[in-house]
Amino acid sequence: MGINWFLVPKDRRALHGGETAGFKSFAGIDRNQNCAVVVLANTTSYLVGGLPGRLFALAAGKPVKPINAPRAIPMTQDELAPYVGR
Repeated sequence: MGINWFLVPKDRRALHGGETAGFKSFAGIDRNQNCAVVVLANTTSYLVGGLPGRLFALAAGKPVKPINAPRAIPMTQDELAPYVGR
């Protein structure tokens, strides 16, 4: 289990993350807080990278600011049609 895990002795955390072909994943164990965080995402958006730290903070009862994610752009069926099946 120790292969390719980032160990943070001060915080007693073991962290591992990865990314491939449009997917991101993260697993972290915090022994000081007696909790673990797992994030599985079907996107490689930079927003996913900020989730583990926020989740560890929430588990510790710390306040966390909301993520300022981009809003969806409304499109009609005619505008989406050229992208279907591609």
